[in-house]
Amino acid sequence: MERLKIEPPPVDPAGFRGLWERFGAPGRLVLAVSGGGDSVALMRLAAPLHTGGLADIHVATVDHGLRPEAREEAEIVALEARKCGLAHSILAWTGAKPSSGLQAAARNARYRLLASYAVDMTADAIMTAHTADDQAETVLMRLARGSGPRGLSGMAEETLIAAGAGSPVRLLRPLLGHRRSELRAYLDEIRAPFVDDPSNQNPAFERVRVRRMLALLERDGLTVDALNQTAAASRIAAARLESWENERFHELAGRFDEWGGASIDAAHLAIEDASLTARLIQAVGGGDYLPGANSTRNVLATILAGREATLAGATLRPRQGLVRVWRESAAVLGRAEVSAIAPIELCSGERVLWDNRFIVGNPFDHDASLRPLGGAAKKIAISKDKTEALSLASAPGLWVDGDLVAVPGEGGEFTPLAEERFFRRINRFHENCTIVKTDRGAALP
Repeated sequence: MERLKIEPPPVDPAGFRGLWERFGAPGRLVLAVSGGGDSVALMRLAAPLHTGGLADIHVATVDHGLRPEAREEAEIVALEARKCGLAHSILAWTGAKPSSGLQAAARNARYRLLASYAVDMTADAIMTAHTADDQAETVLMRLARGSGPRGLSGMAEETLIAAGAGSPVRLLRPLLGHRRSELRAYLDEIRAPFVDDPSNQNPAFERVRVRRMLALLERDGLTVDALNQTAAASRIAAARLESWENERFHELAGRFDEWGGASIDAAHLAIEDASLTARLIQAVGGGDYLPGANSTRNVLATILAGREATLAGATLRPRQGLVRVWRESAAVLGRAEVSAIAPIELCSGERVLWDNRFIVGNPFDHDASLRPLGGAAKKIAISKDKTEALSLASAPGLWVDGDLVAVPGEGGEFTPLAEERFFRRINRFHENCTIVKTDRGAALP
């Protein structure tokens, strides 16, 4: 049967208002505008909501500090934003940049900066200008990696993001139903200037290579529309799989503990539970990605045979009718080619995201040192179980003047995130970057 396709609204301010209303008409928005054609179109389409008194809109441009021209381009966006009646801020990614994985690091920094800024502005949501072309490119890249339904789902129209330990904010992608060419045609029609980032032509980056490949494949029938339909069908399949996994987790009496670990019933665990196991490993191990399907099945087979296994920063041990999952101690305390997590000095009242697995705050009047419990776990008299002591070693503790003063489960200083991560409630961006905000103040009259 032919799949029904919902036609997007026209590319004009009235059509965009319909999209905005479909997202619940958020009253205070941050628009992520790089200066490229897609994001400038987003700004132009959204501006009438602000000038018409329907929404309070702020524009933010991230200067990644990777090209000398980037600052000048951000200043151009500031001028164009003010012409649209919108205030503008430049958010700078400062500090050292990685020598590898630069695009991923830049993406993490970008979302962290935007989320932090949105919270500072008490915004209801952030909007980005991702298009149907961006979605198709994402699906094609993940297809090349052998991704399953989750990966092939591509980008969601809406998700929750946070800057480290910060409060979550909605991230909206209202233009996913539109082609890039439609947005460029709209900009031509209203004669709006935009800047093309030269890195979009650099074949050193995977997305640039995929974009060029897709242009060739479209002529042979692998179109942007077809890849977007694949994403839509994959989202349905992924949602069904996740629903089954959630039900299965409860069937197996799954639970998360205050120390950042988890447990499930061992007696009824089966090799078919590999996808559920992968989610548990990612949630407890603190990783950004699910472990591979084959690796997870191998680990699960080891567990079902009654032996301990380690994968993706998590340790799994069958014991007393349960499979216990906890953060691999060596991944936190240090091992060959893996450095130990360095101590973090927390000022009074400060909160941080630690190891992707805890939000930790300092409630004391003095500075405190945050670091893994390590050997101190043996002194914590909550259990004589060896497995418990091993799991505690990778948990955090707070020290003041050399004395251990706080551990998880004994107050509100520690918020374990394994459950949040398992149920994919919030995507927390942990890139270590600093906001240097340059406000452009009020809009031009």
